[in-house]
Amino acid sequence: MDGGNLYLVNDPASDQAISVTESMTATGDAGDTITGYFGTALAGDSASATINYAASADSYLVLNGSGTVLDADAYTSGATIAFNGLEATVTGSANLGDRFSIAGNQGGVGDNRNMLALAGLQTKATLDKGNASYLDVYGRMVANVGAKSQQASITRDAQATLLQQSVSARESVSGVNLDEEAAALIRFQQAYQAAAQVISVANELFQTLLGAVRR
Repeated sequence: MDGGNLYLVNDPASDQAISVTESMTATGDAGDTITGYFGTALAGDSASATINYAASADSYLVLNGSGTVLDADAYTSGATIAFNGLEATVTGSANLGDRFSIAGNQGGVGDNRNMLALAGLQTKATLDKGNASYLDVYGRMVANVGAKSQQASITRDAQATLLQQSVSARESVSGVNLDEEAAALIRFQQAYQAAAQVISVANELFQTLLGAVRR
């Protein structure tokens, strides 16, 4: 991966004025004039031109080691500047002569870009056709599992209630009611005791009659 030198540059504007004065070192005949570098006719010492530059950088330029332009665009403080797979962010205003050198870490010493790239995957939209990140998909998956689990729990409780109702309905038709059986047992016991009492009284009467006949 090739690096490069990042320059913040100015286009001519009207914030800072630089006055350039040209002078002739030799003159010809009186009244002769020549055209200076900036297009002004010179006759002796003459302020030939005024060049205006912006107070702060308004564009950037990236050059490789051979001086080839890799990238150039408008400069905005804090915006990402990307070229050749590299990204850089510069904030604030550059001073005259500021230069930023950007290059890959060939030795890999103290280079945590892989870890940063891996950590960035959790919020980078790489799934669902670029509409969701790993974090979004994981959150939806957890929510879906929770909803399915809750639905299964509700269904289980509903089926348990239906089962209990079915068992109760069956028992009401063919089953034995222990309360009713206990009441019937007590009733039969009382009837048995009453019958035994009748037999006892009848036995006493019979014995009394036998005793009367023997006399």
